[in-house]
This record gives sequence, structure tokens and C-alpha cells, in this order.
Amino acid sequence: MNKAQADNRQLIEAFKERQDYLTLWSHEMKTPLTTLTLAAENNTVVPSDLVSEKADLLTYHIEQLLTIDRLADFNKDLYFEYISLSTCVTDVVKQNTSYFLSHKVVPIITLPEVMVLSDQKWLCVMLRQLISNAIKYSPQNSRIALTFDDHTLWIKDFGVGISQSDLPRIFDQGFTGKNGRLNNEATGMGLYIVQRIAAILDIQVTIQSHQQKGTSVAVQFNPKKLKYNKL
Repeated sequence: MNKAQADNRQLIEAFKERQDYLTLWSHEMKTPLTTLTLAAENNTVVPSDLVSEKADLLTYHIEQLLTIDRLADFNKDLYFEYISLSTCVTDVVKQNTSYFLSHKVVPIITLPEVMVLSDQKWLCVMLRQLISNAIKYSPQNSRIALTFDDHTLWIKDFGVGISQSDLPRIFDQGFTGKNGRLNNEATGMGLYIVQRIAAILDIQVTIQSHQQKGTSVAVQFNPKKLKYNKL
């Protein structure tokens, strides 16, 4: 196979991959719309919390699609500066307020005043994905703990957990696993996006989990890119 043929094959594969993304997300975005349509057909008034939850879910899926599209030119959209990790986490939690409320999950944030040299937009995209996952797989009336220790942000839920057989593949593109197949909100792209962003931001993301006991996500920063505010 010569270079021209190889380039053409690569373009065809990239186009097919893009089409697969669009097919996947069009299906995922139909789910909350169907829920709202059925609610409107059966009731003269649709609860505002249901509308808010499904609108946020649609926004989340659209943002995921746009993120995948931007990953190809990731390096052209980076601006590194020292940002407050606590502020970033708090902003992400606020963005997920209706999601927390609809799932009846409470965030517990215990973070020191630490500054991290990173890109604020992409760091928040990554954290939003991880926190959304924690909410998605948490039982009602539970909590999600966000703490910081030894250069690492910990995101811990007390939900269904991940099977040991699925753990080695959770960052694979398109992999939904056993939990994802039971959850209509799963696209199998979230942790793939997280890993892609983390690699560029010089962050290591690892996940520990036990079924029916919960999942702990470790977001480990390069200590050379951290500054602690002294009180």
C-alpha cells in the first residue's frame, strides 16, 4: 500500500468514526427528549425539575460531542495558568446542581487552597465528566466526597461500583461495560475523553472500585505544577 492509498484509507476510517459518533449521540440525545415528550402527552403540566434534569442531560451530551470534535486540534486550544482547584471543583458542582438534586446525591467538598498550573476550561471539562459519572452510578440519599491529599484530588462515590473484569477497559473508546448497558445515559466515551485530556494536561487519572461499595477516582497532579496558599 503506497502513501496515497494509506492516507485515503485513514480519511475513510476517520469519516466512518465520525459518523459512528454522530449516530451514537443522536440516539443518546433522543432519550431525554422522548421522556419529556411522553410527560407532556400524559400531563398538562410537566414538573420543572424533570425539564431541568433532561435539559441538563441534553446539554451534557452536546458538550461531549463538541469535546470529541475538538480533541483533534486539542493543542491549539490550550492556555496554561495557575488556577484555584477549589474554585474549579465548586464551579463544576454548581453546573451539576440539577443532576445532584434529581439523583438525590449530596457533594461533600473538603479541599485546601491549592493552585494548579493547568488549562481551566479543559480541566473543568475533565472534572465534570468524572463528577457526572459519580452521580450517575450513586444510589439516592448518598454522598460524593471530594478531597485532596498528596498532590491528588479524590472523587469518591458509594454507588454500584465497577466489576473487576471491566476495570482494565474503562478508558477504552466506546466501552460502556456492564453498568453502562444497564444505564440509558452511558455513551462509553466519557472516560476516554478524560484520559485524552489528562494526558495533555500532565495529569494521571486512576480508578479503584469494588462492586456495591463504590468507586474512588484519583486525579494526580504533577507536584511541580502545584502551589499551596499558606494561611
